[in-house]
Amino acid sequence: MYFLLDKTQLERSDDDSAAAFPNMTGTSWSWAHDGVSSNGIIEFLPSGATRWNNGKKQGFWRMNDSGKVLETRFNGIHHTLKYMADEKKAVLVIPNRFPASTMRMKGEYCFISF
Repeated sequence: MYFLLDKTQLERSDDDSAAAFPNMTGTSWSWAHDGVSSNGIIEFLPSGATRWNNGKKQGFWRMNDSGKVLETRFNGIHHTLKYMADEKKAVLVIPNRFPASTMRMKGEYCFISF
C-alpha cells in the first residue's frame, strides 16, 4: 500500500528545522504517543521491516525527501515523521495528532514516565 502525500500534508516537514535522519538501519527508538512519555520501542530492521516492543517483524520503513522524511508502518498504522536534529527527536507529521507523537533514538536523551 502506498500513500500519496501532497505539499500541504508535508508542509511541517519542509520547514528549515527539518534535517536528514541519522542512519536508521538497525536502530531502536523510544516512541511517545503523547509526545512526552515513552510507551514503546520501535526497531527499524535492516530488512526494511519494523518491530514493536520486541514482537514479531511487521510493517515497513523507508526514507524519502533526501532522508528528511521517514515513512513507516507499524501496529497497522502508516506514520510519516520528520527529524529535528537540534532536539534529537523525530516528530509525527501524518497522521495529524495533537500533541504530535515523537520518538528518540535509544541511547539519546530518554524520557521515562513514572
